[in-house]
Amino acid sequence: MKGVGTKAIDVRWSLSLRRFAALVVWVCASAAPAFDPGCAMAQAPDHRLRVLMLFSNDSLLPANQLVSNSIKTSLEAGAPGRLEYFTEYLDMVRFPEAEQEARLVGFIREKYARTRFDTVFALGSQALDFAIKYQATLSWDAPVIYAGVREESLRAMKLPSNAGGIASRFDALTTLELALRLLPDTQHIAVVTGASNFDRAWEDVAHDKFKAYEKRLNLIYLSAMPMQDLLRELAHLPQHSVVIYLSVLEDGAGAQFYGTDSAGQVAAAANAPVFAVYDTLLGVGIVGGYMNTFEDMGEAAAKIALRVLAGERPDAASSRVLQTAYFVVDWRQLRRWGLSEANLPAGTTARFKDPSLWDLYRGQIIALIAVLLVQSLLIMGLLIQDRKRRRAVLEAKKGRDEVTHLARVAILGELSGALAHELNQPLTAILSNAQAAQRLLAKTPVDLDEVREILSDIGDDDKRAGEVINRLHALMKKGEANLRPLDLNGLAKDVLELARSELIERNVAVTTRFTPGLPDIRGDLVQLQQVLLNLIMNACEAMVGNADADRSFEISTARDGNGRQQLVVVDRGPGVSPELINRIFEPFMTTKTHGLGLGLSICRSIVTAHGGQLRVVNNPDRGASFIVSLPIHAGGQA
Repeated sequence: MKGVGTKAIDVRWSLSLRRFAALVVWVCASAAPAFDPGCAMAQAPDHRLRVLMLFSNDSLLPANQLVSNSIKTSLEAGAPGRLEYFTEYLDMVRFPEAEQEARLVGFIREKYARTRFDTVFALGSQALDFAIKYQATLSWDAPVIYAGVREESLRAMKLPSNAGGIASRFDALTTLELALRLLPDTQHIAVVTGASNFDRAWEDVAHDKFKAYEKRLNLIYLSAMPMQDLLRELAHLPQHSVVIYLSVLEDGAGAQFYGTDSAGQVAAAANAPVFAVYDTLLGVGIVGGYMNTFEDMGEAAAKIALRVLAGERPDAASSRVLQTAYFVVDWRQLRRWGLSEANLPAGTTARFKDPSLWDLYRGQIIALIAVLLVQSLLIMGLLIQDRKRRRAVLEAKKGRDEVTHLARVAILGELSGALAHELNQPLTAILSNAQAAQRLLAKTPVDLDEVREILSDIGDDDKRAGEVINRLHALMKKGEANLRPLDLNGLAKDVLELARSELIERNVAVTTRFTPGLPDIRGDLVQLQQVLLNLIMNACEAMVGNADADRSFEISTARDGNGRQQLVVVDRGPGVSPELINRIFEPFMTTKTHGLGLGLSICRSIVTAHGGQLRVVNNPDRGASFIVSLPIHAGGQA
């Protein structure tokens, strides 16, 4: 016993000297701005603090990566020297045989025969048990810092004086209580564990921790089952069930899994919400649980190591570092199962929660609100201006309609003599026929057949006079445009008939070339008649000085090849002067001595309102051609 005690004292003394030397190295390296003989050894470039991280499981386990990265980050932020890391993955869950353990001891002893560690991290209960059991065999005199070990496992171990760390809370009972809080109608609890020693240890924990609920709930232990059988059972759980997933690293058929793989399959197959005790399982379908996170675990272990490297005893350093557990849930799974966030305990961390627009774009939203306020004021101002503009537009339209009507009346004024002559003919014929009928009636016997013919002539002449008056009335009246399908050839013939007497009076001949079978256009009959009548009267005016032989014009209709129809009025006048040809359609532009200059401007406005075009070109020989292009009616055939 004395020898054992002396050896323990020597080990502790050696540890104290090494920690003191490390501290001196750090102080000298940070304090001396230039070379100092007293700190020459401290500044030696080959001095390093060697850290061994010993893991229970294999290197691909996600928890190992999280813990390793967290330890490195925390150590590098506060370590008194340059760090050199070594890692060993015992993989004892998959290979628990004693022979494999003996091989690992021999391999590690030979591998690190010339390496002395400043700190050994034992991560997981198997790793801690291995480090304690073979500390002397491997000549490890460095302090052992443990993490990822449950309180139940620690109570079963005899820890040496150079070991310290934190007990991690993977709390199955509190996780069950979280499930019952979110699902108060729960009647059945399915507890899922696997067939490995690690899985069976979790099953023992469940039997012990869940005793208090055996009378209240139906506890269904699904342990060490082949994966396919397990998934089949989970898919047919009774209503009001909850699944508590603890660990399935190996199933009953000997197939081995990572925790994320087996938990993901369980969550996908189960017809009830699944809860677990490891935060690495969040994101594969687990609702949540009460747990330590592996990042926190690594950070807490590193804090203890830094205190030990600074000279504290491992057990004292451990008592000053606490690793807190808390509730963690997957927000997406809450939505999936319709679980209310209001039932979550205070301080619960919700992962994968979609941030609100306010959280994401608070500054932008405030700026947007300010912009919207400014825009609202601008829009109000614009609406007021638009209202005034609309009123002005209505007044302008009313004025244009008045001007158009006056222009139409002016044209008819020019035709008044011809119209009087046009009406005089049927009226004279009616009078003559009436007098002839009176004479026939005075004779005896009365020739009734002759009287019938006279009465028929009177009726025809009356209709003819009525048509002249109707055309005149249609052109004289005001009103909104009445768009309807129109025959362009028929429109042109009606206008020529209206102007026939005026053309005779002016001794103007008309040639027509109407293309038969043209599809209808869409327009207002009276407005388009006004356009053509204006063009005809302008053609007559253009040929006032011509000799009798040259007093003629041509009207033609055709397709223009662009889905439109053309009506062309070709006169034999002098044409339009080059300086006026681009301004001929402007208001108040005229070449007549007594003209107002509104006729062609109004005509273009009417044609444009119909979706067409009105243009003028000078003919190669003499005269000008006014071309009206109008779109074909949608129901017509192009």
